[in-house]
Amino acid sequence: MKKILVLMVMVMVFITGCSTKVEESKTISAAEVNEIIENFENIENAFIIDVREVDEYEEGHLINSYNVPLSRIDDIKNVENIALDSKIIVYCRSGNRSKTAQARLEELGYTDVYDMGGINSWPYDIVD
Repeated sequence: MKKILVLMVMVMVFITGCSTKVEESKTISAAEVNEIIENFENIENAFIIDVREVDEYEEGHLINSYNVPLSRIDDIKNVENIALDSKIIVYCRSGNRSKTAQARLEELGYTDVYDMGGINSWPYDIVD
């Protein structure tokens, strides 16, 4: 019985020691993004990135946002000298592409990336 107890403890220690912490994605609400937009002149190093295709962006987008389609997200370094520690907010139409873009930007070394989700649920004004 004692051997079984020791074995169980060893297995628990092994399992606990081998587990890896899964980092949760950072999200940001439409209200928080709208606050950033309203105070944009006072915000340094914050970039709002629309990862939809160019034609989608031209149909309507958030003010002060940059269009970097998901297919070209690796080119983000060419947008306004975005430093690796800049606050980056990504959005798309429904939230799928923005989630993918967030993960890719983190792989590229960006450390402060937020997923707003989709413009479909944006309750504020957009630029046509």
